[in-house]
Amino acid sequence: MVETGFSKHISDAGDLLDIDKAIVDRVIKPERVLESYVSVVVDGEAKNFRCIRCQHSSLLGPYKGGIRFHPEVTLEESLELAQTMTFKNAVVDVPFGGAKGGVVCNPKEMSEKELMELSRKYIESLNDFIGPEKDIPAPDVNTGPKNMAVMMDSYSELVGKNVPAVVTGKPVEVGGTELRSGATGRGVATVYHEYIQDHGYSINDVDVAIQGYGKVGQVAAELIDSYGSNVVGLSDSTGAIIDENGLPTTEIREWKEKTGSVIGFNETTEITNKELLTLDVDVLIPAALANAINKEIADQIQAEVIIEAANNPITPTADKILNEKNHTIIPDILANAGGVTASYLEWVQNMQHHSWSQEKLVNELDTKMKTAYQNVKKTKTKKPKTHSYRESAIQMALQKLTKTLKLRKPIFK
Repeated sequence: MVETGFSKHISDAGDLLDIDKAIVDRVIKPERVLESYVSVVVDGEAKNFRCIRCQHSSLLGPYKGGIRFHPEVTLEESLELAQTMTFKNAVVDVPFGGAKGGVVCNPKEMSEKELMELSRKYIESLNDFIGPEKDIPAPDVNTGPKNMAVMMDSYSELVGKNVPAVVTGKPVEVGGTELRSGATGRGVATVYHEYIQDHGYSINDVDVAIQGYGKVGQVAAELIDSYGSNVVGLSDSTGAIIDENGLPTTEIREWKEKTGSVIGFNETTEITNKELLTLDVDVLIPAALANAINKEIADQIQAEVIIEAANNPITPTADKILNEKNHTIIPDILANAGGVTASYLEWVQNMQHHSWSQEKLVNELDTKMKTAYQNVKKTKTKKPKTHSYRESAIQMALQKLTKTLKLRKPIFK
């Protein structure tokens, strides 16, 4: 399997920490990669779909990671995302390993009924390899609570009993939580707030631009707005809008729900997504797809701080450029860990057959995110060779994984 960009980050961290290369190599490589094909009737005709699940690491607990339905799902992408999940879970200190997977398909060309049947078949193909103490899938790109409900039902039928803890991100009616849908955005906003407080900014004077006004971007924007900061730029797949006096995020969410786009809201100025990324703001939050900030865009970034709400939104080359120019980057394995933290809280409740209050869930999530941020900051402060928050987070996670590997596998010394 081809080495991923994240593998390079892990290798570099191993070199800085002087960890044996055999240990680093074991941490990088997946424990298992599963591939299968399932058949579903689409538009009256049987079609075959490639299914992938990469189970990267179970050192810290059951595999955990999302399932995406997308035409460009690959083994290489699944491995990189699974590695990211392993390190994200270690950073935020939840007892899960990392996994990721998906189905190669185009959801735009399928009905909801066909997608639900594909969800059912996907779980059937993985039946022997998943379970609440083995591998716990969750929603990802083009999947959501309904898919998870069907996947839970499929697994429960196969094992002959109700098992809500086999997946997370479910509807509330079948064991999910209200917290889950906005948890990633809440986690991003919490890390934003911690950083701003730590670095002497006046929160009311901070200008913020958010690329991607979907589930994550909307929640993060409204919370950051509620703190008193100025959200001056927002974008979605149709384009971007700006207002240097600040955008009313709640009204824009309602506008997008009505029109399907942020474009055209009141008297805002329209710009391109690329222009939004290069705005002269204090904080930029990329919350869309991977690799949004490449080498070309990195050279034009003006924001002092970049908080990664999306997975892998900055290419390795762009990351190097931004660090050399002294931009601060809060990495995805810290900033967007609110989603997996909420998944963990959902799983705990399912395993205990008990429901927590929304207040308790929010408090638990906020505490986890604040603690993770402070721990990463301490690691950065203690290690003179660590120049960035990404290096700090990866080193902190790698040390934890290395220690666990040595305890569980004494052949590694």
